[in-house]
Amino acid sequence: MNEQYDVVVLGGGLAGLTLSLQLKKAKPGISILVLERRETAAATAAHKVGESTVELGTHYLREVLDIKEYLEAHELPKHGLRFFFKNDTKDDIASRVELGPRLRLPVPSHQLDRGTLENYLMKLTMEKGTDLLLGAKVSGVEISGENGHQVSYIKDGEEVKVKCRWIADASGRASIMKRKLQFQKPMEHHSNAVWWRLKGVIDIDTWTDNKTWQSFLEPGLRYLSTVHFMDNGYWLWVIPLGSKNTSIGIVADP
Repeated sequence: MNEQYDVVVLGGGLAGLTLSLQLKKAKPGISILVLERRETAAATAAHKVGESTVELGTHYLREVLDIKEYLEAHELPKHGLRFFFKNDTKDDIASRVELGPRLRLPVPSHQLDRGTLENYLMKLTMEKGTDLLLGAKVSGVEISGENGHQVSYIKDGEEVKVKCRWIADASGRASIMKRKLQFQKPMEHHSNAVWWRLKGVIDIDTWTDNKTWQSFLEPGLRYLSTVHFMDNGYWLWVIPLGSKNTSIGIVADP
């Protein structure tokens, strides 16, 4: 590892890895250090928010970062948002009002398995010449306009200090710089969410024997949609993942 970098990125998840790749693409000679607290590669179907991309986010991954071939080979395509609204019975999905695209969409997006994607981005980041450290816990940040900034991190029980011109905080919920600079603000909006993974494929087309309902869309479109079931005060999502697992989540009003 060097003692001086142009950029030190705090966090080696999706935000930190994509930033490092974008910087390297813009300035191939730039020196970057990415510090990631996780000690090993990401688990398959990693428990992280951000599986269902919007088209603009997909454009960034496919065209700006140029990982189109990886996405098409290893991640599932996404065919829009699909909503099933409340009715008098929950026993028959074919009786619910359904809102979603009937044909395949012309602008691509993807359902992302965050574990496999981040492991690929780690490999690509290091291939581009970026230093990436796993098991590196940031222990301190010193901001200085005169002498350059300093980042301290713990690796294998030892503290290491590096200088840099720029610090990019991609630490997510750890909020390293937000806490240091006291940028926290109270929020009056109270939201409730829970999500988990189920092993195996969930295809809502199999929830009924109604052939007319099943044939209303092209085969596979319901499965590849981000599916939402709406009801009073809550909605539930079903998202397929390339690892043949399924993401389930509930967002509820208090």
